[in-house]
Amino acid sequence: MPRGLLMNVESGKADEEAVSSGSASAPHYKRTKNRPSDGKNKGRGKSRTGKLAYLLDVPMDIFFEILSQLAPLDLLQLSRVSKAFRAELMSRSAKHIWAASRQNNFPGCPDCPADLSEPRYANLLFEHNCMECGSSPSKMIDYVLRVSVKKGATMAKTYGKAIDDVVYTLLPCATINGYYQDPDSSMSWSGSYANNGKLHYHKAEFEEVVQKYLSFGARDTESRVKYIQDRRDSTEAIMKHGFEINEWKQQARYEQAAEESLKQRRRQQSIKAKLIELGHGPRTWPTSYRYPCYGTWTKVLDQPRELTPRIWSAVLPKLLSCIEEVKEVHAEEERRRLRCIRKKEFFAIYMAFLHDLDDAKAARMPDFGRAVELEPVVSFIDEQGCTIPVTEERWSSIQDEFMTSAKKAEPEIRKQYLSQVFTSEQPGWGAAPSSLQLDEAFLSSPQALYACPVVGCHELCRFPEIQLHPHVQYAWTAREDGLLVPALAYCKEQTVDIALKVLRILGLPEDSSQSMLEGLRGRLECLCRNPGLLQPMSFGALVSYSCRDR
Repeated sequence: MPRGLLMNVESGKADEEAVSSGSASAPHYKRTKNRPSDGKNKGRGKSRTGKLAYLLDVPMDIFFEILSQLAPLDLLQLSRVSKAFRAELMSRSAKHIWAASRQNNFPGCPDCPADLSEPRYANLLFEHNCMECGSSPSKMIDYVLRVSVKKGATMAKTYGKAIDDVVYTLLPCATINGYYQDPDSSMSWSGSYANNGKLHYHKAEFEEVVQKYLSFGARDTESRVKYIQDRRDSTEAIMKHGFEINEWKQQARYEQAAEESLKQRRRQQSIKAKLIELGHGPRTWPTSYRYPCYGTWTKVLDQPRELTPRIWSAVLPKLLSCIEEVKEVHAEEERRRLRCIRKKEFFAIYMAFLHDLDDAKAARMPDFGRAVELEPVVSFIDEQGCTIPVTEERWSSIQDEFMTSAKKAEPEIRKQYLSQVFTSEQPGWGAAPSSLQLDEAFLSSPQALYACPVVGCHELCRFPEIQLHPHVQYAWTAREDGLLVPALAYCKEQTVDIALKVLRILGLPEDSSQSMLEGLRGRLECLCRNPGLLQPMSFGALVSYSCRDR
């Protein structure tokens, strides 16, 4: 056999011998320091030390009947209590106790195989401690290899091409890591002779079989054949029994899951029925994670435990707290819905208000998206939980206060429009130095030409007339409360440069007013005579086309 191809790991053979002979290693616990007594617990009863010793005085038939009702794991723990219990439970005569305990507590569990002792079989099935280090719980349990380990350290896969394929058929293969196969299925494992080098095997057992197989001389054919047949028969029985355990375990998991699911449904039905009796109907229950309390609610309802009076008294405050949170969420959603309706009512009134003002004054009014956020408007929309409709009379009562707030908001509006100016020095516009001076004076300069935010619209407007552009008032984006608010116009230095050149070509002053720019609508044509252009054009459309052509 090639060197270096086997994993250098202990096989845990000493542990197996200890368990099969009646020895079971107890886990090691750290000693805890006892706190000094404060004198309050004095005289509270006698010590429990030695209480189990009285069981040894019980008649044997009653003693054995008591033990047979314990779970196998309890018998393992009891065997570690004292030498007397250990000697009694680890003896061969106690075999019927272990068998009765297993069948009483786990009906349908496969019987203990002849080559295993009852304590070792119980340890394999129910204890789940690592057979190498003794720690718990073990993450990898293989009922065919009869090992329980934290990692796959006792497994080895590749042994080299020098291994005779016959060796793989002489010992069971691993069924963990997706190697489970049903021996009764014609589409899967049908005997140990199907084992091959692609499967996993127990390292120590593999080495033992290899050494035994190589010990037969070339002329000792009869002994080798007998050994091979005996090993295959025992391997066949071991693997078949291991698959039976796997099937039983899986069936037990299915039954346990079904039982827990039934308990869970009964608990949910009981809790919901009691809540309805208290006047809390389904509308007050959280149904999704949009409710912050949904996790707490499902944690209480989805427990696989029957609802008892004690449990009900413990969980009722949590459920009532969740119901109150649901009511708060519903109330906030209703306020949001009503607020959206009130804002839509205010929109029509505010548009009519701007229409009645002269253009110069209307241009300095905040657009609807900003107006609806001013304190006077917020207060009168949210009055009495947004339940009062917005009317002309109510709007007239707050107009003076609104105008004062609008005047105070002008600097913020101007600052916001300045933030929408994109110069050539910004990313995406090259490295040319910018000629724009972004200060308060910029908004009054000829360069303050803002483009409509709607795709496909090529209008250019000066500030503050841009606020009167229909698309600025109507081109809205969605918000959380369902209302749509205006988009923001923008100013690009490249567009401004071309617009000023077009004005010079047309013989118009660079500071031409907005009304003068509007007067050019339908009077301009591009000299390129592009047949794809819709001519004549407006001033903004001509500038936009020039920017694209550039």
